[in-house]
Amino acid sequence: MTMGIDIQMSKDGILRTEFSGDLDSSIVEQFRRQFTPFIEASTPESPLKSIVTFDQLGKISFRTRRYMTELNQDSRYGAVAYVQPPRKARILAQFIQKGSHRNNIQFFDSEQDAINWIHQFNERLVF
Repeated sequence: MTMGIDIQMSKDGILRTEFSGDLDSSIVEQFRRQFTPFIEASTPESPLKSIVTFDQLGKISFRTRRYMTELNQDSRYGAVAYVQPPRKARILAQFIQKGSHRNNIQFFDSEQDAINWIHQFNERLVF
């Protein structure tokens, strides 16, 4: 059931990522290649903002969980909003937050609610 990922930076400065199918080792490498430039362009003072959606989420490999936890430990990775996440994605987010000791992932029913939270989250980061 391997399908893939789609990553696009939108005009509002929020990175949109859609995961679909199995999140296995090949997806981790594809995600790393596509995602790294966005992290490298971010700073702890101006972290990356992200909205994540899921389509027919399948298996989630250990390697995927580990990479996403390591990624979330990076202070350049800011607010992450999961929009209408399936149960597996909620469990993944809880695993990531626990493993990274951060509380930067929230769940939303609508993209507009997610956008509002992201803006509020980043306002709290102003130094």
